Amino acid sequence: MLHAIRARSASACLAATDPPPAGNTVMNIHVRKFAILVAAAAAAAHTVGCAPSPRSDTRLAYRVANMANTIGIVEDAEVQRPRTFNDTLGVWTRGIEQDARKTGRHPELIDQYYRFQFKRWNDRQPFYRRTLEGVFSGQPERIEGNAITLFY
Repeated sequence: MLHAIRARSASACLAATDPPPAGNTVMNIHVRKFAILVAAAAAAAHTVGCAPSPRSDTRLAYRVANMANTIGIVEDAEVQRPRTFNDTLGVWTRGIEQDARKTGRHPELIDQYYRFQFKRWNDRQPFYRRTLEGVFSGQPERIEGNAITLFY
């Protein structure tokens, strides 16, 4: 008996997935209307969208001229790149040399600066702790972004 029930339920599942009968004319009419509508819309779009017009020719010429201008700007930048790179390298070199000269002349100022920064960092530890506890308490998903903001 159980085997007969299983066989009946399997055939019912198969019947539910079968396509509708060929005599379903209401469905066929709607499908045909939709297919004709899509074909007509595609034909209309094809004839209207591809027709040449003075406006499209003007826009195409404008885009081609702008592309030529862009290519010219890139070419000029590439020609000037070695000179500008050497200028930048010179600025860096002069800055490093200037920093080295200043460092040798004022070691006491450098010492004072680092002592001040270290003292400031030590004095602010209670504030840092309170801030960290407030930011991170109960919200572990916010640790990464806030830690970056706080420490960098």
